[in-house]
Amino acid sequence: MSLSSHTFEYDINLSADKIYLKTLQAIKKLNYKLIDEDKKNKSIIAKTKMEANYWGQNLTINISNKFISIKAEVNQFMVSKKSKEISEAIIKEISKSAKLGSPKDKTIKKNNIRLKNTNEHSKSESQDKSNMKKVWWSIGIGFVVLIILSSLFSDGNNSTNLSVNDEQKIKKYIQQRAEMKRNCDGMWSLRGIGGKSSSEIIALCKPLGYDVKSKTWRYEPENVKKVLREYGIYD
Repeated sequence: MSLSSHTFEYDINLSADKIYLKTLQAIKKLNYKLIDEDKKNKSIIAKTKMEANYWGQNLTINISNKFISIKAEVNQFMVSKKSKEISEAIIKEISKSAKLGSPKDKTIKKNNIRLKNTNEHSKSESQDKSNMKKVWWSIGIGFVVLIILSSLFSDGNNSTNLSVNDEQKIKKYIQQRAEMKRNCDGMWSLRGIGGKSSSEIIALCKPLGYDVKSKTWRYEPENVKKVLREYGIYD
């Protein structure tokens, strides 16, 4: 299941056959990969090209008379803005080819092209910003937990003489550790987009013990690694 899925529904003043033909032309013009098409049911499956900060998005396009739905899916966080740009690029090519004009062109009559679910996508963009804040908060908590856990074993302690409270701290760290990895990897895939450069993300994840470039825990304290191995964690 994709982490991000956004559907863009447009009213467009063209017949279903014409929208279908112009959509295929748009996909070719934009250099997207055409995976499948069904002329009878007016459906198209395609994939966008991968970019420096974005993975390729899977597109499912359904067409009917004076209507087109573009569903963009990708296993990547916080891409609602990019998904919207992709849908607008397709609509722009359809508009140019059919001589309707762009949805943003004020000289074109509004009833030619209209995004129906505008409010839904405004909420998605707001949610993306909220998710980014949650990522920073999670990483901050993880760093504190790592410091506490590391201090538990600074004097050569091992898991055989841990208190119940210490055991709970280790289990909490294991959970936080997995979440920190997801967050660091997610930020790395979005580097340069969410206001953080590659060097900033590396510097942010390194104190947590994680090397985001190699996707390994090469900087994690050895005493912490030793304890984690007793819990079956060897990465």
